[in-house]
Amino acid sequence: MKQIIMLDTFTKDGFYLTQEYGTNKYIDYTKYNLLYHEGVDFGHFNKRAPIRACHSGTCLTGYHSAYGKYVLVLDYSQLCATWYCHLSRANIQNGQEIKAGEVVGNMGNSGNSTASHLHFMFVIIDDSGVRLHQNKFCNWGYLDPLHPLDPSQPKKHNIAYNINWTESEESMNDDCQKIYEHFGVKDFEELKAWKERETGYLEDERAKVKFLESKIKVLEIQKNGLETQISGLKAENSELSSQVGLIRNDLTHEKEKNDVLSQKVMILTEENGKLNTKIAKLEADSLASVSFWDFIQFKLFEK
Repeated sequence: MKQIIMLDTFTKDGFYLTQEYGTNKYIDYTKYNLLYHEGVDFGHFNKRAPIRACHSGTCLTGYHSAYGKYVLVLDYSQLCATWYCHLSRANIQNGQEIKAGEVVGNMGNSGNSTASHLHFMFVIIDDSGVRLHQNKFCNWGYLDPLHPLDPSQPKKHNIAYNINWTESEESMNDDCQKIYEHFGVKDFEELKAWKERETGYLEDERAKVKFLESKIKVLEIQKNGLETQISGLKAENSELSSQVGLIRNDLTHEKEKNDVLSQKVMILTEENGKLNTKIAKLEADSLASVSFWDFIQFKLFEK
């Protein structure tokens, strides 16, 4: 029987449980290449709430594609380790020694996560830091941090620590039995075989996804090319529209000039008509005077 002391650094800081350890009929963990939830999730009203270590130890920090930014605290005195995952930032350096209750980072949404939360995991290690129970139980070494000290007590839905976490083979076998029933297998060997088959299926699916992603990239390149062409055509259309506008302005000015000229022509035509009338009258008067003169001369010549 192994006992580990951890402080309550969650419940009194306002964290609340959002997802328990183990299988969940509403969540398909196989799409994340997992059989079950390997830890517990906590939420907080402050999406960047500070997170404090449950125990003392040596810190490691980094980034994982699934767990995002994380801090791992290795406690070589109690031979255990805790993971604090999906952080927005880490407040420690690799190799830094930290005491229980000190801040390791801030809650976040990094890695394979759909909302800001803390993914907390717990493992037993040997004196060199290697995770134990990786092949003995179906949990691959990840243990449920919410197991009560006394098996007769109901399972807690928060981490009310200052208690002893008890490593019990009986409790771990109980967890495994539930997982066996969930996946329809009878023991760990069948579960490993199922996981290998599922992993192969997932690899095929991933290959299909990669192929589709490559096609999407090609289509995106084509889309970008078409968008560039459309932008160029829009620019040409804008330039042509400007030219059409200028031509329309010129036509308007020419029409205005033509209207002025037409009015001038009308005026000149009217004046020309008047002059023609005057000329006709003068010509008529001239003819009349010539005829009278001719008559006088004729009479004089008769005499």
